[in-house]
Amino acid sequence: GLNVAPNRVIASWSAQWTPKFSSFVQAQHAFSQSFDEADKRFSGYTLVDATFNYALPRGAVRMGVSNLFDKQYITYYSQSALVEPLRYFAGRGRTITLGYSLDF
Repeated sequence: GLNVAPNRVIASWSAQWTPKFSSFVQAQHAFSQSFDEADKRFSGYTLVDATFNYALPRGAVRMGVSNLFDKQYITYYSQSALVEPLRYFAGRGRTITLGYSLDF
């Protein structure tokens, strides 16, 4: 396979809305790339992730959403490992996580 690091740009934004509620949003764009060989083209994609935190009297609750807009994509690493369509693996779809943390 071809070992290609993606050219990408990442932008993030965070806000503390109240003393108890905060959010974080990150957008990542991996640019398309092509090389001399016709079968060595890599499609770009944009992913957006978000995290929301809420402080409780004891601990905090966090909800995260990866791939917020449920973008269908093939990762750079899958595209470069084998240049054969039957071997491509899709990137993860929208994934929601919920957690609780308690510092002691």
